Amino acid sequence: MRKMESAIVIQKSPREVWERLRSPECWQELTNAFANRHDAFRCILVGGADVGVGTEVDLTTARGKPVLRWRVSEWSPLKSMELAGGQSESWINPFQMMLRFQLEELDTDTTRVTASLVLIFLNRMLEVFSLILPVGFMYDHGLKRSLTRLRESV
Repeated sequence: MRKMESAIVIQKSPREVWERLRSPECWQELTNAFANRHDAFRCILVGGADVGVGTEVDLTTARGKPVLRWRVSEWSPLKSMELAGGQSESWINPFQMMLRFQLEELDTDTTRVTASLVLIFLNRMLEVFSLILPVGFMYDHGLKRSLTRLRESV
């Protein structure tokens, strides 16, 4: 299991940050920023248009190949949200992950956003390699790029 965390201060109110962060379109932008790729991934809302606990979003490549399905596992407006997902169909790189965003009001127009990513490799060999390779470094930089993109888009 690997856990990474990063935070950023945004000069906007928690309401303004939340309104942007709560949309699947934003999740697509943040995913592409995380991967450091422009338009490499799509987030497609499954089911209705309301977003909240239980909402599912398919993450696919730009060509439509499934990557994983996010499920909103926590939803506390203006405070926090958590997405859980994973890939279990591949025997070589199965994983589960949780991505959590926490908003903290610093004053009326300043918000700290903390993003934490928990990655659980279901293949023990891959987990060992993740300790040897710079996986934490890469994911940490990905979180920072995502938060920077969020700040730019609010």
